[in-house]
This record gives sequence, structure tokens and C-alpha cells, in this order.
Amino acid sequence: MLALESVQARLAGPRSRLRTLVAAHDAAQSALTAAGAERWITYDIQQTTEEGFRQETRRRPGSETRYRKTTKMIFKLTFNVDEEKVAYDAATDGCFPWSATVATSPTPNCSPPTATSRTSRNATTNSRPSYKPPQ
Repeated sequence: MLALESVQARLAGPRSRLRTLVAAHDAAQSALTAAGAERWITYDIQQTTEEGFRQETRRRPGSETRYRKTTKMIFKLTFNVDEEKVAYDAATDGCFPWSATVATSPTPNCSPPTATSRTSRNATTNSRPSYKPPQ
């Protein structure tokens, strides 16, 4: 979410370099891909236009001054976290089903630790090295 918040801050700035809708989508998608969160977060970008007027020349304004109309594209990024996918992935993280024929469920059977796994090895042996002070 921090990656999308940084893109959101870039879009909300007064002099954003992301001037097209495609560039804004690309920046948001690359931020999600870099964070590895495209599965859990969806985003939407709204586009609005802001109109303003500027003088055509640099002189002091007077009764004969002509103004030029300028338009600026403003993008607003909103994002949502899919809580169902997050909960499903949190429930199944690190668990492996016993066989491939077992029906998938939100909480599959977790395989027990094997004799060679790190957790079972640390539980049976002393994980701290012995230390003898010099004499």
C-alpha cells in the first residue's frame, strides 16, 4: 500500500510528470508488481480536467491584454484491499495438502514437520553453540 500511496502523492502534486492516463496506470501497475501485491489490491484512476487562463505575453496586464486558456489533466488514484483474498492467503500460507486429490478448502491440512526440517531439528537439539571461555 505504501507503493500506491507514493504514486498517489506523485499524481496529486502540483507539477506531476505523469500527464496521461496510460502513464498513471503504468506507474500504479509497476508499483503493485514491485511490491508483489497485485493479487490483493485493486486500483482505479479518475481523470478530471482543470481549466485556467494565462497571459499570452509577459508584460504587465492592461485593458488590451489577451489571455490564453490552458487545460490540465488531474488524476486521482483510489485503491481497495480485497480482504477475502488476504484472509484466504493468510490461512493457507505455509501449509501443504497431503495429496493433490484432496479438495481445496480455505484451510487445507498442513503437513507435519519432517525429521530434516529446521523446526524439528531445533526442538530436539540445543541450537546454541557451546562456548568455553579462555583460561
